[in-house]
Parts: sequence; structure tokens; C-alpha cells
Amino acid sequence: MAVSDRIIVMNNAEIAQEGTPADLYESPSSAFIADFIGDANLATCQIKDISGDIATVSLDNNRFQIPNSGLTKGDAQIVLRPYQLTLAKADAPSIKGQISYAAYLGKEVQYTVESPLGSLFVISNVLDNPFAKGDTVSIQFNENHARLVAA
Repeated sequence: MAVSDRIIVMNNAEIAQEGTPADLYESPSSAFIADFIGDANLATCQIKDISGDIATVSLDNNRFQIPNSGLTKGDAQIVLRPYQLTLAKADAPSIKGQISYAAYLGKEVQYTVESPLGSLFVISNVLDNPFAKGDTVSIQFNENHARLVAA
């Protein structure tokens, strides 16, 4: 990605997506692309309503307003990059989880969080008072940065 102006990703001898490195990373067209280009947390969700370019999505009994990429109502997958997830104390409203792994790496802390969405990989730059294995947390994200792909 560092030396390319454009990338073509192939899947089963067909072009899966073509674009700049930023296009493929920030706006993957499928779960395959999201997972292939960098780390990605993929979780099943349901598109409940669509209004213009915004989809109302149900995820772990919460409703989120996510930019829609041409999908229709029904099952979908939400793409959440590890750095897009924020952890907070468990009393904050959002998706609940429990830290199963925490590694301090100097400039960041990497976590694995067990949640109703599955195991989520989280990268945090918050180094003061990091969470520890076993801590219960709320998982939050900026809805504008999440991406929806077909289930």
C-alpha cells in the first residue's frame, strides 16, 4: 500500500475492487476486501431503514446511523477498524464487552475485547490508566467512520 497509487485486489481470478490504497482501506466494497486490506472487525448487523445515504442499523440491540453503500434492508456486515473503536468504562451507553487480552506497546495499547459481536481487536492511544484483562468496558465508535458491506 505504501508504494502504490492504485491497487487491484483479485478474488477467485476476478477483480474484487480497484482503487487507491485509501479507497480500499476506508471504503471496502466487501467483507473480503475489508479483511484483506488491513485489520478489520466484521460483525453481523441488520439494516432496519434507509433514508437517503444513511442506514439505520441494529447492532447488539442498539441503533446506529451508518453511511449506506447501496445496500437494502436486511442482514449486512459492519466494518470497524481497530483504531476506530473506543473503550470506556462499562457504565457508558454502547456495546458491552470484557477485555480478554491487553498489551502495552509503548505508543499504543492493543486489546482483544469479547462482546456480543464476537472478539474485537482494538488499538488505543490512551496510555494513562489502560484497561486490564478482565475489565468490563463499553465499546464505542464514530458512526460516520463505520462501513456496511453485504452479509
